[in-house]
Parts: sequence; C-alpha cells; structure tokens
Amino acid sequence: MNDTFIYTLFNKQIHQLELNDIISFFKNEKIETDKLEFKSYTDFENSTATKSMRDKEKLNDIFKSLCAFLNSDGGVLIWGAPEGKNVEGLKERAYFGDITPVKYKLEKDQFINRVSSDISPTPHRILFHSIAIGENSYCYIIEVIKSEFAPHQHKGTYYIRLDGSTRPAPHHYVEALIKKISFPKLEVYMSFGETVNGKNFAAVPIVLTIHNISKYLHEKNVEYRILSDRGLISNPNRILNYENFLDGCDIEKKVKPVLHYNMPYVEDLVLVTKKIFPRENALHANILISVWGELSPVIVSNYRLEFYGDIRDVKTRYLMREKKENFYLYEKSEEFVGEDKIATSHSLMLKSFEERFPTFPVFKQL
Repeated sequence: MNDTFIYTLFNKQIHQLELNDIISFFKNEKIETDKLEFKSYTDFENSTATKSMRDKEKLNDIFKSLCAFLNSDGGVLIWGAPEGKNVEGLKERAYFGDITPVKYKLEKDQFINRVSSDISPTPHRILFHSIAIGENSYCYIIEVIKSEFAPHQHKGTYYIRLDGSTRPAPHHYVEALIKKISFPKLEVYMSFGETVNGKNFAAVPIVLTIHNISKYLHEKNVEYRILSDRGLISNPNRILNYENFLDGCDIEKKVKPVLHYNMPYVEDLVLVTKKIFPRENALHANILISVWGELSPVIVSNYRLEFYGDIRDVKTRYLMREKKENFYLYEKSEEFVGEDKIATSHSLMLKSFEERFPTFPVFKQL
C-alpha cells in the first residue's frame, strides 16, 4: 500500500529505503513537524555515565517520541539525522548536511521487545528499518501509524506531538483520547507443542488463547473461526472420524459471553495430520484463526507449518515456516477480496463439500 507517510516522503516503502535515500533527503533543509522528528547521534564522554548508560537514555527519548506519535496522528522518526542548525529566517532548527550515524546496534527483535515493555497498551503498527552504514554505524527509520487505541503511555507518562516537539500530554487531552476509544482490542495466539507420533498419524498439541487487552472495555459474545487446509484441528477429548479430514477443516465456535481485561480465554486443541516418513515429500498446513466479538473488528493470526519425516528417528516433525499474529482483517482486505479470489474461494469450498458429501446422512438415503 502506498498511503503511508513514509511513502509520501521517499516514494518508497520503509523497508525499501537505502542509505542514499537518507543522504539525498537531507541535502535540503528539513524542519520537524507534528509528524516528522529527527534525532541526531552525538556522544560526549563524561565521568558520570558509561556509553551504555548514555545510549540507554537516548533510546528512552526515542520511545517517548514514538508514544507521542501514537497519541497524535502518527509519524516518522529518523535516528541518525544531521544535527539541527539555526538558520536565518527560520524560527525552527533546520536539519541538513551530513548524517550522524548511530553508534548503537539495535536489532529488530530488541526494538519490538522494547516497544512491548515500554509503551502501554502495546501498539501494533510501528515499523522499524535499520540501515547499516559501516562498522557499528547505523541509521534507524521508524514509522508510527496512528493508533486506534490511544492513549498510550511511556513508563507512566502520556506524550503528544505539539508544534513539532514531544511533550507530556495535558490531562484534558488524555481524557479526550480515552473517551474516543469505542471498541475493545482483542488478541489471539496459537502455541504449538512437540509432535506426537502414532502408527499412521501425527498430532501436534495446541493451546489457543484469546485476550482482551483493553482495560476499561469488556467484549461480549466472543467467537473464533479456524481454517486449515491440511489436517484436522479438534478438541483432544473428541473421538475422531478420519475420513477425508486430511483435506483440512473449518471450525467456528462461540467461546465467551463476556471477555474481561487480563482474563484470557484458554482452550486445548490438537492438530492431527498424516504421518510423514523420511523419504516422503513434506506437507504444509496453513492455519488461519479469526476472532471477533460484538464490538471489536475481526483480528487474525496465521501460521504455516511444514511437516517432514526425520530420518534420525523415523518420526514426523514440523517447522514453523511462517507466523503472523494479530492483524486486522480489514488491513489485509486486498489479500482476501477481488473477483478472482472470491471465485477461487467458492470453487474450493464447493470442492470440499462435494468430497465430504458422501459422509452426510442425506447421501446414505439416496
């Protein structure tokens, strides 16, 4: 999608940006706005703080700004920008010239963990991109999409963007943001255990959890739907009918009349599939789980498992090839709609029903 703020700045998506894009961007004077912030990297040694401590303080300022973007209209932060300069005729400091590489390595996973621990409630639409400049030298570009679940706080304080700077949010602003929240935020996770091997089939224990992470909004009539294109997902207490189940499954279930904050719904499930022997081709299972309630929009997580035969002990095992959790269905609507995709979906559903039709009572009465 080309409607992000970063695209309007660079005519590229964030993960396509290269060092030359940043250098070219700062050839001309740039001014900070409510949607754009520049952080240069300068490190002055002193006797009271180590470099690690100084970097930690710089990173703390970064997350204050991200929190402010979330509570405002979103925006872009570039860490490693040139130093701001006073320019005649401009009230604000201008940023142009040589970039200041960050002498601190920040991994994507490390960044995501800091977002989760430092900003509450946890945001889900912050994009992170690192550009290596040289040995232990980096430029970081972070894009924040406006949050639908503001207000967010960083270590107990709410921040906003105002007049091109990050400031603590006044009480009346926080109160107004709280009143704007109109629906609870749900999250859904599937945790997959070790494969259990039988004579002809293999099973993977699954723990399904559904969370309401909105402190002040309860969700009502929570439901889920699980689609799998291979194997059968079922309650482990159920006696299985193995006919045709390898073609996949479609499960829909009402799970909770009311889902409160910090009181997740938990369910044990099992995925049963054909046992794979060492010289057989691997099989893939694509699992999509959707969760919704009376007020909340549909939230989706999807997983792709690859089952293979391990030659070491002649057991079926699996690898998690893909995992993408908790995105809104409407955010990915282009992947699920369109005449061709709808026609294909209908064709697959009809084929599945035709294959299962002989198991229905009406077929036996024909």
